[in-house]
Amino acid sequence: MKPYVVLIRLILIICCFLSISPATTAQSISGVVNSYYRVTGINVVPNTVTVTSSAGLSPGMKILIIQMKGAAINSANSNLFGNINAVNNAGNYEINVVCGVAGNNILLKYSLTRSYDATGSVQLITVPQYNSVTVVDTVRAANWSAATGTGGVVVLEASNTIYLNSAIDVSGKGFVGGSLQNYPDCVWSTDVTQYALPISSADVNVNGSRKGEGIADFIVGSEFGRGKQANGGGGGNNHNTGGAGGSNYGTGGNGGIRSNETFFQCHGTSAGVGGLTLSPYGYSGGANNKIFFGGGGGSGHQNNNVATPGGNGGGIIILIANTIYNGTGKLMANGGLPYNPLCVNPYSAEGDGGGGGGAGGTIVLNVQNIANGTLTTEAIGAAGSQSGRATNNCTGPGGGGGGGVVWVSNAAVLPNISSVVNGGINGTISMVNSTVACRGLANGATSGGNGTNLSGHVLPLSAPLICSPLAADNILYFEGKSGSIANQLSWSVSSIDEIVQYQVERSDNQVSYQVIYTIINNGVKSQNVFDQNPPYGTSYYRLKIKYKNGQTDYSKLVAIDRKLTSGFDWISLNPNPATDQFKINLTSVQQGNLQISVINQLGQQQRSYDKFITKGYNTITLPVETLSPGIYFIVLNLNGNRQVKKVIVNAQIR
Repeated sequence: MKPYVVLIRLILIICCFLSISPATTAQSISGVVNSYYRVTGINVVPNTVTVTSSAGLSPGMKILIIQMKGAAINSANSNLFGNINAVNNAGNYEINVVCGVAGNNILLKYSLTRSYDATGSVQLITVPQYNSVTVVDTVRAANWSAATGTGGVVVLEASNTIYLNSAIDVSGKGFVGGSLQNYPDCVWSTDVTQYALPISSADVNVNGSRKGEGIADFIVGSEFGRGKQANGGGGGNNHNTGGAGGSNYGTGGNGGIRSNETFFQCHGTSAGVGGLTLSPYGYSGGANNKIFFGGGGGSGHQNNNVATPGGNGGGIIILIANTIYNGTGKLMANGGLPYNPLCVNPYSAEGDGGGGGGAGGTIVLNVQNIANGTLTTEAIGAAGSQSGRATNNCTGPGGGGGGGVVWVSNAAVLPNISSVVNGGINGTISMVNSTVACRGLANGATSGGNGTNLSGHVLPLSAPLICSPLAADNILYFEGKSGSIANQLSWSVSSIDEIVQYQVERSDNQVSYQVIYTIINNGVKSQNVFDQNPPYGTSYYRLKIKYKNGQTDYSKLVAIDRKLTSGFDWISLNPNPATDQFKINLTSVQQGNLQISVINQLGQQQRSYDKFITKGYNTITLPVETLSPGIYFIVLNLNGNRQVKKVIVNAQIR
């Protein structure tokens, strides 16, 4: 072959390689990439969180823990309603790693650095990790659900590059807008001005529409009416007034009133009040490093089934990467528009009030570089709904949603990031309304306030190190077997050079562990220890290894069941769940003084009793009405023979 032919072929091969997109070697993603778990318990002492189901979680997974609600608000039926008295733990979040899974208890690798309250909608979210990843079709969050306390967040990490060839979109995935409620007609002499109302009242003419959802739970009996719900917009009051916009960093816009009615027609002077700005409560350093969903808009008031509800707020995006390579995609956490499919124009109320727009959400970028042009980010508040389409009623339009936040880790917002965080415009009365005088009027409805762009974000990371994922590579095996008077534990390691000591830990509930044996590294790779006179029933053991560099490894769990040869022959608890009391039914092979302890999930003793029992069948009744709802462990000890049973104190029945 001639030399110039070889050279031409070599040039063509090089050109082919250069023409390949850098994203072709990256993993491709689309749709919902995160998994969401409701956290029902925060167990600080054993460093675990309890979830409703641990299916799909395994050691080594990176996770986000985030609290969505929990703020306390003013409950006065006045213009103070919905003011934030204390933000509490709402908005707290941090990154951690799963160390182990025991039932529905998730052992964390690092100690939590923030405080959380499981009653405030805390969720655990998996953080997918990639070297490089390509967004090939829209990545979305699962819908936020107040009932399950999960959804609304996209979080992912790439050690190298995120190739954004399609959108990451959590628009409308945040707090939910006020839903529609149809009311009977009104009377002209009743002017409804209340800020907080139940769904119905003794006077059927005194009513208001549902507020939008925010960072504070709804107060029972005050879910409706024009008062704001922290960053949720207030609902429009009777008659046919507009709902208010939700808020985030930018305030929500107020709803519009009804106008141009005659003296003997229904009046609507009290529209929804816009959601509060959350700027004083988060989006800065230290304890104020909090992030929030956009608030839901309040519903417009309706009696003809043609109002519009409040729009949903925007969700949260958290991206961790060295570089985002900008393709054809963008990042969106916009508020949702009010929408009623029963209306001729689903975005415009007809003879009823218009809903408030949802607020923009939050976008967090822990990213060093933006490559290939300008990255577009949006956390825009939605527009309030129009009203009065093709009717002679000058009904109230909706308020605009407040703008959200784009927060980057760089010292200043990079010049090649385009951030749009505007508040949504207020609605107006339709230009095809039969009453010419009110066409295009806002009737007091206002636009949402603008959001903001922030720099200097620091991702909260849990610390210090508590343990490494279970079944570490250095542990060749950890085994156990039951004996007549002792349980034998055996293990072997592949290397002993960096080991400081071994600890054998035992638990009866897979949550709280106690050290039963400590061995300083004696140069022996294989070890045997005996747990003398362990409790009857099932004991869970694990091996903990401490290294010179401060690292800690854990083995897998070993369960050993010690059969009863003396003490209790049979035990049951009923009813379980318990409401005000429960009975311990047992048969004993001996008589004696039975010690009973009631232990909570943190391992703290709540109650203790001494009961004398006889040989044979016994029944003991214990009260629980003063215990907080939750899971408790009943520890029974008779002459050194120990049994543990679990009881649930049921809050719903109580």
